[in-house]
Amino acid sequence: MRTNRLLNLAFPALALILVGFTAAPAFARSGGSGSGSGGGTVTTTTTIVAFNNSGQAFHGVLPSGQVTFTYSKDGSYKNLRIELSNINVPDGDTVEIYLDEAVRVSNWISHTYSFPHITIYQGSGIATWSTANGDAVPFLLPTVGTTSMTVWGDYTDWPGTDELATGTWVESMMFGALTRG
Repeated sequence: MRTNRLLNLAFPALALILVGFTAAPAFARSGGSGSGSGGGTVTTTTTIVAFNNSGQAFHGVLPSGQVTFTYSKDGSYKNLRIELSNINVPDGDTVEIYLDEAVRVSNWISHTYSFPHITIYQGSGIATWSTANGDAVPFLLPTVGTTSMTVWGDYTDWPGTDELATGTWVESMMFGALTRG
């Protein structure tokens, strides 16, 4: 079993706390052009969601961070940026992210989990995924489902996996409006 002083993002249903959405102005991204194609623009929406830690310090420091979701209405363009700061771990430690994408299917909820990583230097780390770069961007459009992340510190993974076995809750966030209705 691997034991670390690192952080892990996971999804515990009871610990999720929805925090303030701040909608930034939408911007346009130029589409391609060519003979007869006419080019075009894709209008995107950007939403920034802060992590919430309920005022709890992790290793003596109050962690913070935010996630920026940028997407087109039809989902053809998606960009995800995770920014963590005040993460009190040694430089070079890898932060494991546990993302849960939940979507309502008929009368039940289907989950897809992802485990990307961020390296922390001087208490901060950033990771970005974009369909413009050909990346598989791990979040659902808010009209489709909910994407959740929870930061865990001092975690232990199950042997041979990136799945959380134990840890200390640090902070969490949720994006979207999944309902069971």
